[in-house]
Amino acid sequence: MIVIVIVIATSRTHHMSHRYHERGHIRQNAAQHDLAIEDFTEAVRLSPEYDSAYCARGYSRIELNQLRLALGDFELALRYNPHNATAYNERGYVRLLLGDYENAITDLTAGLTVDPKNAHSVTNRYAAGARCLSYYT
Repeated sequence: MIVIVIVIATSRTHHMSHRYHERGHIRQNAAQHDLAIEDFTEAVRLSPEYDSAYCARGYSRIELNQLRLALGDFELALRYNPHNATAYNERGYVRLLLGDYENAITDLTAGLTVDPKNAHSVTNRYAAGARCLSYYT
C-alpha cells in the first residue's frame, strides 16, 4: 500500500512539473520571460532532472541578457541529459555571446554530433568559427 501512494505522489509531481513547463512556454512565447523563468524554476523544483525545463529557462535568461545564469541552466541540462543537442547549441550560443569562441565551437560541434541536422548549431558554429579566426588574426 505504501508503494502505491509513492507512485501516485510521484506521478502527480511529474504531471505538475509538465504543467509548469507548458505554462512557461506560453509565457515565453508572449515575451513574459520573468514569469516564464518562475514557471520553469517550479518545474525543475518538482522534477530536478527535467533537462528540457532547464533549457527553456536558459533561453528566457538569454532573452533577459542573464547570460551567466543561462550558461548554468544549460550545464544542468547537460548534467541530466548529456545527449541534449539543444543544450549544447544554446550553451555554445551563450559562450559565443560571452566571447568564449573556442568553447562555443566545442559545444556547437558536440550538438551537431548528437543532432547533425540542427540548423541552429550549424549557423552558430559558423559564426563562432568566424569570430574565433578574427580574434586570433
